[in-house]
Amino acid sequence: MAPSRLVAGSLQEDLLCQPPALARCNSATVPVPAPLDLPDGHRFSCVRHSDDTRLDRARLTVMLPWPRRTSAWLPWRRVGHDGWGPYPYAGVVSDRLIFQLGTNNWQRGGEFAPGSGILHESHHHAYNALPGVRAYSMYPSRRQRFQDEDVHVFPLDHDIPICESVSPTSSYRWHSMSEAEVNAYRLRLTNAVVDWMREIESRTGDRFSLAIAHHAFMNTVVLRDVNRSRVAAGRPRMTVLCFAHGTELKMFDNERRGDDPAEFPSRFWPFMRREKIFDVADPEHGVDVVAAISIEQVDALLDVFPEFPRERVVLSPNGYNQDVFLPPPDGTDRAAVLAGFFTQPLEGSDLQPEPVAPPEGFGAVVAFCGKFADWKRLDVLLRAAAIYEQGERRILTLVIGSG
Repeated sequence: MAPSRLVAGSLQEDLLCQPPALARCNSATVPVPAPLDLPDGHRFSCVRHSDDTRLDRARLTVMLPWPRRTSAWLPWRRVGHDGWGPYPYAGVVSDRLIFQLGTNNWQRGGEFAPGSGILHESHHHAYNALPGVRAYSMYPSRRQRFQDEDVHVFPLDHDIPICESVSPTSSYRWHSMSEAEVNAYRLRLTNAVVDWMREIESRTGDRFSLAIAHHAFMNTVVLRDVNRSRVAAGRPRMTVLCFAHGTELKMFDNERRGDDPAEFPSRFWPFMRREKIFDVADPEHGVDVVAAISIEQVDALLDVFPEFPRERVVLSPNGYNQDVFLPPPDGTDRAAVLAGFFTQPLEGSDLQPEPVAPPEGFGAVVAFCGKFADWKRLDVLLRAAAIYEQGERRILTLVIGSG
């Protein structure tokens, strides 16, 4: 059979497919398009097809430079018991669209970001590096006002609401907000997401299929409300994945234990249970899948929401950039590298920056890198350092972070 030809009429999104070549897939004969040159000179060479022979279509991904990346569904029909035959055309559907809703700001515009904001931004860039995927993100900020092509800031006239008692980025607690303030925040954020999604889908002709809520609290409620709005408007319901981060789970656990009702009155944990956000048995539930970076967070979530099935929870440990974090070249002198770094005294301090490496040298290094939050127990390290630094072995203690 002659190789298939795929042509793009006037470089629009209407790709047409003539009879394709045949390939073997799970003992079924499945048509797979052959590579070809598109009219704009870019090479088409990336083909995906379904591994499930029960399906009647497979996915074809056409790789073009951003933002000309697109995908097509090739409709097929069965021919006999184990064969497939093509329809005379294939219509383009779209890239897969992902929407992320963050709880905390990204580290942009000179504004410090907590860990969840940094992780959200990293996920955003990682998703957009995948073929056939376009990700859009929204996050709140009192300071930032970015409105980029794929990132919008949800503007606030107050600090970002927090679940914990203290935070290096905010002192505005959910528990300090009245019911009217919480409801107003929820409604305004829902409308902002609905409006931007509608604008994106109207402009691109695509549809969102996955929404990711960072933190297992208000963002999950908002995306459930967004799904209700979409269904009412005739748009498809999105799968909602909740990425649990920990501070909200601590808040729910503190409310449930009742040890400090003045600080953590029983308010938002019962609210989440009433909303049935994690009750997948309810047709109006909000979350379909949960991801967490540690087993401890998986256990914490299932402890406060036992109605959520364990098999729907995914362990997703933090990744890292292997182009940044990699073994040093052979022959690298650790002391020479550290000699280029200096301490950073607190603002308003009379102290001056000093080299982090003592001139008399050192034999080992203990390092802390993270946010100065009480639950990270930096105080334990400092107390330990006060002991082990008195020993004969010279040990250098490095504390890296802020808060």
